[in-house]
Amino acid sequence: MADRQYWLMKSEPDVYSIDDLESDGETMWDGVRNYQARNFMRDDMEVGDRVLFYHSNASPPGVVGVAEVSRAGYPDHTARDPDSNYYDEKATEDDPRWFMVDVEFVEAFDEVVSLEEIKAMEAQREFATLVCPGFFTDEGTWTGVRVTDLLERAGVRPGADQLKFVAADGKYSANLKIAEVKGEGMLIAYAFEDKPLAKVHGYPLRVVARDQPGNRWVKWLGEIVVQ
Repeated sequence: MADRQYWLMKSEPDVYSIDDLESDGETMWDGVRNYQARNFMRDDMEVGDRVLFYHSNASPPGVVGVAEVSRAGYPDHTARDPDSNYYDEKATEDDPRWFMVDVEFVEAFDEVVSLEEIKAMEAQREFATLVCPGFFTDEGTWTGVRVTDLLERAGVRPGADQLKFVAADGKYSANLKIAEVKGEGMLIAYAFEDKPLAKVHGYPLRVVARDQPGNRWVKWLGEIVVQ
């Protein structure tokens, strides 16, 4: 059985928030008019996949909860509704052009820890070597916050024993046991060699796992899911 996929889905909280989804229980994710996102919903998203619910244009913006895909991709009816803001005159019943999925509420987070809050925490420095076999090696000093300090800041429910580090696009993730991230060598980094992370290094945040292989060093970190 394939691993469950994680997707990042964005909504402005004054349009539709995680609280609205919790109240409704389930909703149609309609009105998407981006071709790549349309293709993901039409071709790739499956029932049971998890959704990282992201509040955009919020203060702070960030992932505020988790949903689950409850119905795989099907035609978005708003594309053929002349009264809808998402009407597309080229959409027909035979060629709907746009697709949507249904999602159901799973969990709302107590708080969002912003990038600014992370940078305000006590900084730690680690000299570590990132090795991606067959591709490249990066050796130097990384600056950030310890994963354990961040977990303490955010709070961890009793019984949790695993972390899923998920990239901001929701397409890449890595799992580590909480026991593996304790102590030195594990950072959520925002700087390399005393400079802000470049995009190639995972701006704005990435996992630094000194004793772990390169595929655990998740770039463009968007969410840490406690399981």
